Order: sequence, then C-alpha cells, then structure tokens
Amino acid sequence: MFEELAVGEWLAKNGVKLFFAIAILLLVAFGLCEVYSAIYQHGVDAQTLTDAKQIQGLQKNVLGLKDQINQSNELYKKQAIENSNLLSEWMTKYQKAIQDDQVKQTQLKAAAAVAIASNDSLRKSLNVANAKLSSIATSDPAQSTAAQYAATIDTLLDECVTEYRQMAQIADGHAADVAKLDGAWPTKPASMPP
Repeated sequence: MFEELAVGEWLAKNGVKLFFAIAILLLVAFGLCEVYSAIYQHGVDAQTLTDAKQIQGLQKNVLGLKDQINQSNELYKKQAIENSNLLSEWMTKYQKAIQDDQVKQTQLKAAAAVAIASNDSLRKSLNVANAKLSSIATSDPAQSTAAQYAATIDTLLDECVTEYRQMAQIADGHAADVAKLDGAWPTKPASMPP
C-alpha cells in the first residue's frame, strides 16, 4: 500500500513533467522519421543536415529531462523513506509516553490507596479518643468544652483532608498529563531542514 501511495503521490507531483517528456520523445521520434524519410527519398541537402542537428539537440534535451525525472524520483523515494522512519520514531515515542502514563497512574492510585488507609486509621483513632473524652467530660464544664473543641477540630480536619485529597488528585492528574504530552511531543531531527 505504501508503494501505491508513493507512486500516486509521485505522479501527482511529477505527472506534468512526465507528460511533457513523453510528448517530446514522441516529437523527436516523429521528427527522426521525417528526416530519415526525406534523406531516403531526396538525398541529403543542407536543410536536412540542419534539421538532423536540431533533432540531435532535442534528443539531448530529452535525455537531460529524463535524467532530471530520475533524480527527482530518487530524491522522492529517499524522502519517503526518511519520513516513514521519522513517523515510526514518533509513534514509538508516543506509545512509550502512553505506557509511562499508565504506569504513573497505577502508582498514583496505589499511593492514594495508602493515604486513604492511613487517613482511615487516624480517623478511627481520633473517633475512639473523642468517645473517651466525651464519656469523661459529662460532669465537668471544662472537660465538656475540651470535648466540643476536639469534635470541632475533628470536623475541621475531616474537611481539610477532603479538600486536600481533591486538590492532590487534580494536581497529580495535571502532572501526569504534562509528563505524557512532553513525552509524546515529536521532536525535529537535526537532519531535517527548518
């Protein structure tokens, strides 16, 4: 399929040149036939020799055009191979960035699970301490105030942890996106002209 596309693109770019090259070759061939026919029928005269020299000049021009077409074709093939290699390199880089992102996401989820488990453990310890403090502070107003203060701090801490967790998820997602885009971004090789 790549070769078909390459030939099709080459024809699209160089079709006019190819048409003119074939047309010139046909004109030269017909001209030669006319010259040889005239020589055969009427003998060689000065005009016939001049015509023959012009035809030889045209033949050289046609050969020059043919060489240019061949050079253009070779250059096109070389560029197509370089482009294919570059595309392959970029695709490999993109796939690696995606794989690295998946690994990073797995690590972030594992770290979040550890943090949640630690938070839950601390939350249970704090609930037990609050329950003990509440049971002790039933008669003494100072202890009752301390229990209310501890309950307020517990609520505030719970809200802070929730907000922190949400912010950490957003920041981790942003950092992962930046790393993925940076890893997948194509770079121009030194051999490629600006």
